[in-house]
Amino acid sequence: MDRLERQLGDQAELIRVDLMSSMGMELARRYGVRVSPTLLVFDGMGKVVYSEGGPPSVQAIVDLVAGLALG
Repeated sequence: MDRLERQLGDQAELIRVDLMSSMGMELARRYGVRVSPTLLVFDGMGKVVYSEGGPPSVQAIVDLVAGLALG
């Protein structure tokens, strides 16, 4: 468990995908992933509400997830 997972607690599920796997390649195509790492945040309906290429900002993600939970 890393820092982001600890800070999110049970507010969100963090899933890491290997872009070299067949599933990873399909997801990269589907969501337009161009760089690694890329972070995608989905709302409860499966809509991408945040996308960031490169190392993610932990605090920005925690704040976004908290905002979605309040939404």
